[in-house]
Amino acid sequence: MTIIFRNPVLSIVLLVSIQLVAMPRIAHAVKIMDICRIKGQEENRLQGLGLIIGLNGTGDAGDFAPTAMALASALESLGSPLGSQNGNDLRKAKNVAVVMVTVTVPKEGAREGDKLDCVVSSIGGAKSLEGGFLLTTPLRGPLRNSTQVYGFASGLVYLADPKIPTVARLTKGCKLEEDFINDTFYLNGKITLVLKESHASFVMAQHVADAVNNFVAYGGADNSQGFRSGGSVIQKNNSIGNMARAIDSINIEVDIPAAYMEHKVEFVSIIQEQTVDSVKTEARVNINTSTNSIVIDGNVEIGPVAISHGNVVIEVGNNVPTAKFIPIDPSGQGGAKLRSLIQALEAVRVPPEDMIEIIRMLEKNGKLHAVLIEN
Repeated sequence: MTIIFRNPVLSIVLLVSIQLVAMPRIAHAVKIMDICRIKGQEENRLQGLGLIIGLNGTGDAGDFAPTAMALASALESLGSPLGSQNGNDLRKAKNVAVVMVTVTVPKEGAREGDKLDCVVSSIGGAKSLEGGFLLTTPLRGPLRNSTQVYGFASGLVYLADPKIPTVARLTKGCKLEEDFINDTFYLNGKITLVLKESHASFVMAQHVADAVNNFVAYGGADNSQGFRSGGSVIQKNNSIGNMARAIDSINIEVDIPAAYMEHKVEFVSIIQEQTVDSVKTEARVNINTSTNSIVIDGNVEIGPVAISHGNVVIEVGNNVPTAKFIPIDPSGQGGAKLRSLIQALEAVRVPPEDMIEIIRMLEKNGKLHAVLIEN
């Protein structure tokens, strides 16, 4: 397959012939833990409605009643007589803002006394939260009707991004008062492996199920089922049938053997250590428009096409004359690789933003044999 670049303005013609053999994807053995997570081991969010004070005239002053009412309630809880006036005399306060406080609990959970980062977001008319102080705010569980308080947040806030003055952060601003443990990694005698988005496919899900069904088991009490005896490897676990099943392109359900019902963590660790011999994912091209960066699967191919972009003309095809071309691999049978196209564009100093536009045109015309992802 041949690619031609012409730049008439610079009176330069760069001719490149690319004949590449269609290379099979290389199979890599990876651990299941590197491409799957355990269902139930997810991040959780605590949230609460709080009040920030000490703002430099950038608060919710005006007719936003919730701010005055929240301030009155806070004052009343502190024994101040101002709180009994239902906030009527507090509406003009410009140094106060009502905010939503959120805390993300990591997937591994957290313990009483742990301190976590907080995010506070204005829900009123505040212009900026910079320099404010968050009054003690109770944080409840992730369910809408949850009444249990897991922790309290308070402290000075700072802007993470000056361009967004109505969102601020508190470093280690939340102190947990209750344990938050993710112990729901099994249900009805089963665990569920969830493929990461970058690996999700029906093929990959079946590969993982096959790997689990063929694993060498450790532990347990019944040697006849291939479980451990004294911590040593017994045999390949063929006698318990297909304990793993691919439910869809993302989820793989795995039965917990009876011998591991009292050793569920050990069983999960064994499953996570198993390897998948063949990792085959769809070809992808990732573009980050903010940094003009391009990440390409090395096997992404492009079809025959002719594109004119600015001062560059691109022709890709098997029938382009090759008299002036230098063949890289005359015996090749595969299509031109996008990676080679990008390298050739770099050689003629095509800027990254133009490369991105070219890739978009290839995708729009069905000549990019990959999934285009833009961030």
